[in-house]
Amino acid sequence: MPTRSLTKSIFGRLALNADDETGDLAYLEEVVAFWERQHDCIATRKASHDGCDVVVRFDWSPVGPVLAQQFLMSKLLRHSPRDLPPDWWEVYSKEVVIPVNVEIDGRNKLSKHDWYPDFFIENALYDLFAVVNLALPSAADFNALRLEQTGPTPHEPLSLSAYYLDDYFARTISWPKLSRLNIKVVDRWYKRVRNGVGQVPETPVERAIFALWHVCRSSGRPEDIVWIFFGFESLFQTRTGENFNALLDRITLLLEPSDEQIKLLKKQLRSMYDHRSSFVHGGLQVIHPSHFDSIDPRAQAKYGDIVDLSVFGTRLLVACLQRYVAENWRAVAFKTSIEPSSDEA
Repeated sequence: MPTRSLTKSIFGRLALNADDETGDLAYLEEVVAFWERQHDCIATRKASHDGCDVVVRFDWSPVGPVLAQQFLMSKLLRHSPRDLPPDWWEVYSKEVVIPVNVEIDGRNKLSKHDWYPDFFIENALYDLFAVVNLALPSAADFNALRLEQTGPTPHEPLSLSAYYLDDYFARTISWPKLSRLNIKVVDRWYKRVRNGVGQVPETPVERAIFALWHVCRSSGRPEDIVWIFFGFESLFQTRTGENFNALLDRITLLLEPSDEQIKLLKKQLRSMYDHRSSFVHGGLQVIHPSHFDSIDPRAQAKYGDIVDLSVFGTRLLVACLQRYVAENWRAVAFKTSIEPSSDEA
């Protein structure tokens, strides 16, 4: 069978946090260093579908220099703002072009279509979004990336945002703290739990990853909390709407928080639980989709509540997945045990 080879480009912006007061320069430097390295596991992705073997190769080399320029501007913002060039902000909006090559070996009833290679590129970007952000949270923000147009209709941006994982929140949320993990370790684990291009998840961990993608495609909507709970209930194998304490106990068992952290977890999880219930059952006071808080300041307060809960919930879900990575778990079983009380021992 002939091999079909196609080279395309991905366009868009990859930007560091330019906050001149709270941006963690050490963390931003980690992100720059990550993209300046040539990681084989994020450069080449392989997949199979219905008789076709597909290899997607990304050239991420243009990303590092752009982020390095942004990091320089961030340092000047912090330490020497008078030395900033007049057009310093343009470096954050500069569009990067990422070459990508797709090789398809074999044929099937879909492989003749122009959109077929594009599917594998997009699928690989989804996988890489999960892998990179599990290794170095917020290092891969693919919100503004879009694939080169193939047909008459342009591709929509990927809209995978790492906002909820931004390092800024690490200084405002005392727990959970997200880890830095080896990218190769994360990639090996990921291929165990998501090895294919299936569009319907088959395992609890895969369902949790799908939920994370849905949350990261959002922008502070009430249903973010629903997706976060979908992730928890999948990962911890609790039935939808099951006892709140069952979910609390299993998260506590997995993450081993201190007594103070358990209090925080219980408070935040209860707020999320109540928010989800209000939304699902029609009791939530939703805001207008256009969100003009200048007209009605109450909209910003409602929006802020959703974002605060979504940030905590998303980080909690990622912390749980990171524990799975660290232990190299593909699946776990939760059991209930009976022990004699102290007066019977």
